[in-house]
Amino acid sequence: MLNRSQIEAKLRSETRDQIFNRQLADVMAQKEHKRATTEQTYSEKVDWTEYTTKRPTYGQDPVMFTVEDDDKFKTKKWEAMLSDCAFYFDKPTLKEESNMKKTLLTKYDDLFTVAMRPTLQTRKDLLNWACTAQNSYMTTTDAPAEKLIDCTRYQSLLDKYGPDYSTLKSRVGHIRGLFD
Repeated sequence: MLNRSQIEAKLRSETRDQIFNRQLADVMAQKEHKRATTEQTYSEKVDWTEYTTKRPTYGQDPVMFTVEDDDKFKTKKWEAMLSDCAFYFDKPTLKEESNMKKTLLTKYDDLFTVAMRPTLQTRKDLLNWACTAQNSYMTTTDAPAEKLIDCTRYQSLLDKYGPDYSTLKSRVGHIRGLFD
C-alpha cells in the first residue's frame, strides 16, 4: 500500500506526462501544418470563397428590380422610379446625390435604351427629368395617351408620388415655412 506522499508524487508525474504529451502533440501538429503550408502558394492557402462574389455567368442577365403585375409598358416600374425621385432631397449633399444615382442605375437601368443622365441638383429637377423620360419612353413604345403624365405641374407630381405631409402636419403642428 502506498502512502499519501507516494500517491501525490505518482499523480504529479502522471499529470506532468499528460501535459507534456498534449503540448508535444500540439507542437507536432503545428510543425506538420507549417510544413504542409510552406509548399503551397498564397492562393492555395487562402479560402477563395471569402474573397469572391457570386456573379452570373456570361450570357445571363443579373437579377433586376421588378414590380409585381407590371404591364408591357412598365408603368408600375416607372411609378416606382417617380416615387423614388419624389422622395429625393430638396437640397441634397454629394453623398445623397451619389446614393440616388446608384439607386437609379441599379434599379431602373433597364428602362433606358441609352445611358441616363439624371439631374440630381434638386428634387424638382430630378422629378421633372424622370417625368420627361417616362413620357419619351411611352411615346417610343406607342403607349396609349392616358399613360403620359403632365410634367408641367410639379406640385401635382409631388402630391401624387411624393411624401404625404398632411399626416405629418397633424403630428407636428403648424411650423411656418414647412407646410406653406
